[in-house]
Amino acid sequence: MVVRRVHRDSKGGSVKEGSDEHVNAQRRQQKLSTKREQKSLELQDKLDGWFKEYDLNDNGELDRAELTQLLLFLHPEHPPDDALLDMLIERATAVESYSLQLRGSKDGVVSRMAAEKTIQRHDAYIRQKETLDGIFTKHDKDFSGNLDREEVLSMMNEIITKTKGFMHITATEGDVEYLMASCDTDGDTETVSREELLPALALWKELAQQKDATEKQLLKTRAPSMRRMKTLSNMQQSASTRMSRGMSSFFSTGGDAADEGGSKACVIS
Repeated sequence: MVVRRVHRDSKGGSVKEGSDEHVNAQRRQQKLSTKREQKSLELQDKLDGWFKEYDLNDNGELDRAELTQLLLFLHPEHPPDDALLDMLIERATAVESYSLQLRGSKDGVVSRMAAEKTIQRHDAYIRQKETLDGIFTKHDKDFSGNLDREEVLSMMNEIITKTKGFMHITATEGDVEYLMASCDTDGDTETVSREELLPALALWKELAQQKDATEKQLLKTRAPSMRRMKTLSNMQQSASTRMSRGMSSFFSTGGDAADEGGSKACVIS
């Protein structure tokens, strides 16, 4: 059901209808969620077929060689190099949350559960490689071939301010430290290399989503107390206004009485 607002002009004559923006936004969000779910289901069906074809020992996991063959099948024009494979496998075998970080191993295997995100990361890398190179070059101010903490912080804030829905999010030093530690593949946790940029940006997006959800929950929790404070403030302001008016009336009356008294004194004298 679409809720519509009816707007009338000052004379109450003409009427025009406009869609309720809030309801339309909810409908668009629901459509996007449904579309993402459908894509995920389609990918799951494809994964079933890919595992039958490339999981040669049928153990429900892809080792480095099997993953390489699958990625070559999906993008024959972009054969994955060792650095990209290291990154994909490490991310697939890592345990990552805001409170817990367990680094993955480039010598590990990609489980059936992790395969979906691994393929998505690879697809994103291929689609965004040119863009990623531009971002890296822009923020590598000292042309060192790596991004230090200050450069990473600048990059994170610039990217998030251009991301719809997350413009209010701000990267902190803690976010930078977590990101650099989580995405490190060369043992240097003080810098981000060009190869580490894609997982770093993907992780930053996840962090931004978590920060946004936390802020919304906090606002939701604080809403009742904020409403009470606003009501109390309005009551205090109203009481103050009434008192001010009363005092004005009092002094006004007192002044008249004083004038009258002064006049009488003059007559008596």
